[in-house]
Amino acid sequence: MIDTHIHLLPAVDDGADDLDTSRQMALQALAEGVNEMIVTPHFVNKREYQDHARTQFELLTRTLEQENINLNITLGNEIHLSEENMEAIFSGLANTMGDSDYLLIELPTNHFYDFHESFLYSLQDRGYKIILAHIERYRIFKEQPQKLGELVEQGMFAQITSKYLSERKNRKKGL
Repeated sequence: MIDTHIHLLPAVDDGADDLDTSRQMALQALAEGVNEMIVTPHFVNKREYQDHARTQFELLTRTLEQENINLNITLGNEIHLSEENMEAIFSGLANTMGDSDYLLIELPTNHFYDFHESFLYSLQDRGYKIILAHIERYRIFKEQPQKLGELVEQGMFAQITSKYLSERKNRKKGL
């Protein structure tokens, strides 16, 4: 199994606080059947932040190898959709998912305007494949579920947080 959205890097964002926590998270993932992860720290449009994330990724990679923890990790970013971040994507500062054509895109939680949709299509026009992060959080999809359907029909992918799926209140009876 591949986890495509996790904040595993030590001391980078809202994920693991330190290297030991990252290591414990990796071991837990392996125990649950995950053998590959794309680590996705939040993208911050500053070179020094991106350099720090890369350094922490390399540290974690070395640690996993040295301790024979057989978890394959690659680097990506969770990128909030904004004009400034669009430029960072185009310039190569933001990471795609494991050096692929896939981008993990986070939408604004409470609003979705026509220009956001235009940004998504612009990314597609440049050859990127869009994964919309944690779709259960966005008001637009709660109020207008057909909007998500339209985006998926246009070739975008939707990611749901596993915790959301596992919470009883979010499941239909019988599942």
